Amino acid sequence: MSFLCKAASWAVLVGMFAFPPTANALGLIHLQIKDGALALKPPVISVQVTIDRPPGQDGGDATPGNGGPPDTGGQTDDGGSQGGGVTGGNGGSTDTGGNDRPTSNTSPEGSHEGDDSSRNLYQPAAMAKPKLPICAGPGQTNCLCANGSLAGARGCPELSPKPIATSKPGKPKPAKPVIREPATFSDASISCVDGDLYAALKDVYGWKPGLRPCAGTCLPRPTGSLKSLDDLSRLAKQNNISWCPDDCIRISGYLPPEEILSIERKTGRKFCASVTALSCQADRLGSGPAAQVHEKIITIYRDAKATAQPTDQVLLVSVSGYASPLPAHASAVNDLEAMKAAVGKLGYGKDAVHLATDTSAAGLKAFFGKDGPLAKLPAKSNLTVYISALGYTDPASGKSYILPANADPAKLGETGLPLQDLYEALGSVGAQSVTVWLEASFPTSISAMIDPPNLPESQAAVLPDRAIAGLTVLTAADRDQATLVDPDLGTGLFTRYLLEGLSGSADAAPIGNDDRKIDSVELYVYTAHRVRITARKSFGLEQKPQISEAQNALVRAF
Repeated sequence: MSFLCKAASWAVLVGMFAFPPTANALGLIHLQIKDGALALKPPVISVQVTIDRPPGQDGGDATPGNGGPPDTGGQTDDGGSQGGGVTGGNGGSTDTGGNDRPTSNTSPEGSHEGDDSSRNLYQPAAMAKPKLPICAGPGQTNCLCANGSLAGARGCPELSPKPIATSKPGKPKPAKPVIREPATFSDASISCVDGDLYAALKDVYGWKPGLRPCAGTCLPRPTGSLKSLDDLSRLAKQNNISWCPDDCIRISGYLPPEEILSIERKTGRKFCASVTALSCQADRLGSGPAAQVHEKIITIYRDAKATAQPTDQVLLVSVSGYASPLPAHASAVNDLEAMKAAVGKLGYGKDAVHLATDTSAAGLKAFFGKDGPLAKLPAKSNLTVYISALGYTDPASGKSYILPANADPAKLGETGLPLQDLYEALGSVGAQSVTVWLEASFPTSISAMIDPPNLPESQAAVLPDRAIAGLTVLTAADRDQATLVDPDLGTGLFTRYLLEGLSGSADAAPIGNDDRKIDSVELYVYTAHRVRITARKSFGLEQKPQISEAQNALVRAF
């Protein structure tokens, strides 16, 4: 089972509240659920916010705007804001850390931004602007164009008749081949990241224009927990976490973070995911068969160029089925399918991709041993190792292990793969560079349940305990933190955003530097930022990917 109990999977709160002091009425927010609204995210919920206004109040249209696609960055959403409308569904970029107009609420990603509609949804009737019709034809004036602006003297540009192209007499020229322009990845809407992520970028690149450290992080206070209030307060302080305001409107079930942030801007209120005492790892929401996951990744990588070098190698390890009492690793099958699709699009040949699925302890040790793929590694190769499996930390010794399919927590020496031993082995294979991606967590007790707010407590090291030349490790979570499953794709949350960043998004400013090269720090900061925002806004939990201390390395040039 993946995150969120199935009984509460699609329930969404309908909240009634008083608006800011300048408002003169109460409003009802209706969150209407529409299944399958987006083809790439079945059955993703699309949320529409409408306001029941008292008689005589003119609130303007609720026509969706025509801005850019939703994102999780920091610019305000200007779609649908003209005329006082509050729906604005498709406009602009969705914010995860903007700074246009700070509200009184503390945003998890810093000072929260909002458009005009978020400041005051109700205005006195005397101040209401006259409502103009939407322009319907060329040359029409005294009306609003599709982008919400007032029509000019010649009407709206999009309605103006287009000139008819005429061919000149003479010998026809041969048609030129159609050349697809390189994909452009723009994530300029991100305006802030967590302080540690900002510091990682600053250490490598210096000051980053257009980017700043976020002001702070808040999580919804759990309604119950196995921990005492004192323990929760201590953990929150250790992890630089504050609790979101008590008047935060709770949402039960999963909503994508961009939709929650869009609702917040359009209502001026704070929305939080409902978090119970123990969040159960329920069925993957909307994940679908592995074949569908493959197609979704192909879509994300539709413009990606094959950039792998002939000597580059990939090792993919996936363990989903475990013997009782260990739970299944919910996302492992989809994780593997997603990675296979991505490396295929990046140009890795069949002989360069090595798989190990549901492998025993002996099989896994052989896979990484002297007779496995590492023994035949070409000279000057770049090696990538991806592992999606359960992990475990022995509370007695403090050692962390990758668990094979036949793992027995009582016999880790025989049935577990020691994590530090794996790092040492990978560092000695003679590759030009080795990159390890771990979709795993390393708790001291394994359960299908998550105790919110999912803050790390173990002191055991899951990153290399010493710097190993040429080795870079990215982990999905911090030590014993539980990893979450992305309901849209059915992969681990870390894997979803890792692949998204690898497709080119991690190189886009302001996190990247638009040089068509993705290095390990860019990929880490992009992935970690997306994972943290989604975990906080959609799940009400914390999940913080980590990176080892190593020299910044090139991951992909395109």
